[in-house]
Parts: sequence; structure tokens; C-alpha cells
Amino acid sequence: MVLDPGRNAHQAIKKARQYINEGYTWVVDIDLEKYFDTVNHHKLMSLIAREVEDKRVWKLIRAYLNLRGND
Repeated sequence: MVLDPGRNAHQAIKKARQYINEGYTWVVDIDLEKYFDTVNHHKLMSLIAREVEDKRVWKLIRAYLNLRGND
């Protein structure tokens, strides 16, 4: 579930209730924007390289990290 700019907290709660009714028992709340401000980009890319063979995907992720100015 994502709280996007086009959505509000009421819609997020409604979606959360739907997930509960479907049997989900865990809720995880993360702020990915802040995650990418603190994660070691070199280590992240090393882990991605282990799992993702397509170097085009690597380039897209690297470009995103570089746009954030944290590389």
C-alpha cells in the first residue's frame, strides 16, 4: 500500500482494512525516500548485481541514485 500524493489517509486506512480482512497480519511502514538518503549506494549496487543480471536495470537504479545526489 502506498500513500501517493493523489491519495489521502482515509484511502490508506480503507486499503489497510481490506488487507486485514484478507488475512494479512503484518503492517510495515517505511519511508523509502529517507532510506535512499542513508543507504550505502555501493553496497546496494553490489547486492543488486548479485540478483539482477540485466545491466540496463543497474543503469536505471544508478541513475536514480545519482539524481538524488547521494552517490
